[in-house]
Amino acid sequence: MYIETNNQTKHTPNWKTLLAIFSFTLSIFIWFSGLIGSLQRPSVANSLELRRLELVSLGMPSESRNIVQFFVGKQPEDSLHNALEKSHISRKRDILLNISLQEKIQRSANSNFVSTSRVKSIYKKYWTFQTPEYSATDTQEKLLKKIYDDPLLFKLNCEILKYDNCRQLIPESKAFLQILGVTIPPILALIIGGILLLRQIWLIWRRENQSLPILIAPALGLMDIVLLISGGFVTLGETASSILVIPLTQATTNFFHLASPLREAISIVLLYLGLSVMPLVILILTLRPNQPAPPEGFLQLHWKPLGSTISQATISVLSVCPLVVALEQLSKIIINTPSGSNPLMTLLLNNHNPLALIFFSFPAIILAPLFEELIFRGVLLPSLGRKLGPGWGVILSSLIFSIAHLSLGELAPLTALGLGLGWLRVTSGRLAPCVLMHAFWNSFTVINLLLLGS
Repeated sequence: MYIETNNQTKHTPNWKTLLAIFSFTLSIFIWFSGLIGSLQRPSVANSLELRRLELVSLGMPSESRNIVQFFVGKQPEDSLHNALEKSHISRKRDILLNISLQEKIQRSANSNFVSTSRVKSIYKKYWTFQTPEYSATDTQEKLLKKIYDDPLLFKLNCEILKYDNCRQLIPESKAFLQILGVTIPPILALIIGGILLLRQIWLIWRRENQSLPILIAPALGLMDIVLLISGGFVTLGETASSILVIPLTQATTNFFHLASPLREAISIVLLYLGLSVMPLVILILTLRPNQPAPPEGFLQLHWKPLGSTISQATISVLSVCPLVVALEQLSKIIINTPSGSNPLMTLLLNNHNPLALIFFSFPAIILAPLFEELIFRGVLLPSLGRKLGPGWGVILSSLIFSIAHLSLGELAPLTALGLGLGWLRVTSGRLAPCVLMHAFWNSFTVINLLLLGS
């Protein structure tokens, strides 16, 4: 692979060197603090596992029980009860769910089991029954009416109360399809991805892909790259711009009288736009003296031919799946406790407002792939590759990409994803497939969250 530049790098002024050193030192402190702090940040992993077990417990009609057990194992209700016991639940709904599971499990073990006084009192406390007897018909109806919008609670209490008339109202078929939706596609992706990955390794070993396309690196010196990443992305993007954008988002949501969750959704979009503005401004100012742009463009975006772009992105995102999943599992073993993940994932999981979900998905599927690929694979990778070689360009840009997400538990899998994106950039000679691959990866995550959250 040959890395071209459209111009020679000029002498770096002393002020730029000092500013780069200062921003680099500050960014190291910010990233180190963020990675250590991620261990204390709540992780969405536990919530995802609880939602998966809830979905399985809901979607187990007798005619498909064996199929479900093949994917999720036996006794999902016992597993859900154990998971709730370990998760230090505090929400009223989760406490009632845990009690309902406990009562059903005990009833299943002992057909003559009668509700304990503790269970009765908690039911009364949370649902304010007027009738003192838990087994009275009108109390049963009141209970079921109160929890009708929660399918799993509704199902469990129908079974506990032996109120068979409501069984047809339980959306077991929908839940079963959701189980298949969150289970079968990942399994298929791992199988197909494993085959594609082995094929790629075989081709590399046979040296059939030795000839690589030319990459054009913007005419940026080392200090320019440090200022772009440390100064623009970290210091200004992740810190200063957030301080400036937060009051703007509050004023905007207050002006339009937006309520939760739409208020949070608009805030997320504005905050992410604020994060991307500063690095892009610095990049534009840095590239402007180097005009005119080369025929290939500074960043070699090149969406056409679109069919090739889609096929390259699809093959690459499948190929990287086995490596990402393997490193994710290894990371869990080493760290032992899942560290904090992107708060946006929690918002996607717990919200049900369609318009808010669109706004929450917009940064993940559109803004993040465009902005992050432009910085890390459009500028950083070819610039590092020009100085250190394409291999080191891919590796270093992947490490910086993973560190920038400030999650110690996701450091290894994000590095693997970055390696896949970097390899695609080097082998395709274009940035558009990387943007689309990144969008595909985030889309799969969003769809999985929506299926579990619904």
